[in-house]
Amino acid sequence: MDITVDRPAPLTADPPAAIPSTPSSLRRRATRPTGPPAGSTDQSSVEKRIRTTRSDSAKSTATEESAESTLPQREPIHLPRPNFARLGLRRTIFRIMAVAIAVVALAAACIVAVLAQRDHGRTHSAAQHQAAVIDTARRAVTDLINIDKRTAAADFSRLSALAAPPFTDEIHNQTIDFVKTVQDSDVLSTGQVLAAGIVTDSGAAAPNDGSITVIVAADAKVTNAQNQQQQPRAYRFSVRVKVIGGALKVSDVEFVP
Repeated sequence: MDITVDRPAPLTADPPAAIPSTPSSLRRRATRPTGPPAGSTDQSSVEKRIRTTRSDSAKSTATEESAESTLPQREPIHLPRPNFARLGLRRTIFRIMAVAIAVVALAAACIVAVLAQRDHGRTHSAAQHQAAVIDTARRAVTDLINIDKRTAAADFSRLSALAAPPFTDEIHNQTIDFVKTVQDSDVLSTGQVLAAGIVTDSGAAAPNDGSITVIVAADAKVTNAQNQQQQPRAYRFSVRVKVIGGALKVSDVEFVP
C-alpha cells in the first residue's frame, strides 16, 4: 500500500526571475587613462618641466643682454653752469632801463600837464579879454544914447573918458555945439543895449592898429521940445576897441544901417 506524505511548503520565497543576458556587443569595457594613476605625481615629468622653464629664462635673459649691448651708447649731457655774474648784470641793466622809462614817462606827463595848464590859462585870458572889450563897447554906447539936457556935459565927459583918438578928437570938436543943441532943444533920450558881440579881430590883420570891432544893438526913446511924445529909436553901432596904455579905449564909433 502506498503511503503519501504531505510536506509542508518551504518557508522561502520563490526564487528570483532570471536576469536576461546582455549581448557581449553591448557590454561596456572598463578602461582607465594611460599614465600614472590620478593623484600621483610623475617625478621625472616635473623635473623635465623645471629644466625647460629654466632654459627658457636663460635664453630670454641672454636675448635682453644682447639687445642692450647692440643699442648705441648715449653720451652724458653736460649742462652749462649758470653765469651768476652775467645774470646779475642783466638784472641791473633791466632795473636801470625800467627806472629810466618811468622817469621819462613822468617827465612827459608833467610837460603835458604844464602845456594843458598854459593853454587853459591862455584860453581863459582870451575869454576874459573879449568880455572886457565887449563891456567897454556897451558902456560907450550906453553913454552915447542916454542924454539929458541937465547932465549933458557930464554925459559927454564919461564918454570922453572911454574914448581914444580919433574918436576923442571928434568928441572934443563937437562937445560944445552938441551940448548947446541938446539944451536948446530940450532933448531927453533914454536907452539900453540889447546885444553886443565881437565881429572881427583886426589885431592879426592890422598889427599896427590892434583894434577889435564890436557890433552893438540898442534902442532908445527920445523926446524934444517940438515933440513931447517919446519916439522909439533903434540903433546899430560899430565900435572899435583897442588897448592903449594898458587900458581898453574906444577908438571909433559908427552907425550901421
